[in-house]
Amino acid sequence: MKLLCQLIIKFWFMLILTVGIGQEPGCMDDGYQQWSPNPGSPACNYDPAAIVEGECLYNDCLGVCGGTSILDECGICNGNNSFCSDCN
Repeated sequence: MKLLCQLIIKFWFMLILTVGIGQEPGCMDDGYQQWSPNPGSPACNYDPAAIVEGECLYNDCLGVCGGTSILDECGICNGNNSFCSDCN
């Protein structure tokens, strides 16, 4: 019975940590999330006290936090794919 009580206490403690009662919303998970547009790059607005997933911003290819610039198929930031169009 004592073991069961300890497991229940640990479960609720982990639930509180996971849900983040009393913490601020924002970017979480050390700034690294599986859906990052730049895998392996940390979020530029990471907050260690954050509780809301999906609020992370990432640097675009120009280095702007939350920017919308993307690499084209040729690997050029904000390119129009014309640089490598002759390679196909």
